[in-house]
Amino acid sequence: CAMSKTVFVTVGTTLFDALVHAVDDLEFHKMLASRGYTELVIQYGRGAVPKLDKAAGSPLHVGAFSLKPTLKEDFKSAALVISHAGAGSIMEALRAKRPLVTVVNSSLMGNHQLETAVAFEKLKCLVLVESPDKLFDAVKEVDVEALEPYPEPDLTGFNACIAGLTGVHPCAG
Repeated sequence: CAMSKTVFVTVGTTLFDALVHAVDDLEFHKMLASRGYTELVIQYGRGAVPKLDKAAGSPLHVGAFSLKPTLKEDFKSAALVISHAGAGSIMEALRAKRPLVTVVNSSLMGNHQLETAVAFEKLKCLVLVESPDKLFDAVKEVDVEALEPYPEPDLTGFNACIAGLTGVHPCAG
């Protein structure tokens, strides 16, 4: 039995139907399959339920859900994550050490997602896509091996500060 290669898509707790529609597309599924992916899991938040599956001719195994208490296992089992550009979802994908393509939801007030994503893009930790209509080409061309792992935090200074203030040395881990 060949190992599955999963693409996990998440919109977080928000509404981002444009991203869901971009990945709920037969040509998008065929492109993922041509890149070796076998499964697509879509977390669609408060938005529209995706419609495509094997019955609709998709070459992928497709699953979808709205919300659940934690997405930790979904991130961990993904070969590629496609996410909205919310800070929480970005950090969860990077902590799980998963290649990340992040799509900005420009309909959000102030478009803070763009600022967040740009900061991480400068670290070469993710691929930034400024709108869902550009996602197909970005995923088709992405070189996941070229992405840099997000650096582990260095808590040395913080721990020394806590120890100095309290006399208590924080535990490692």
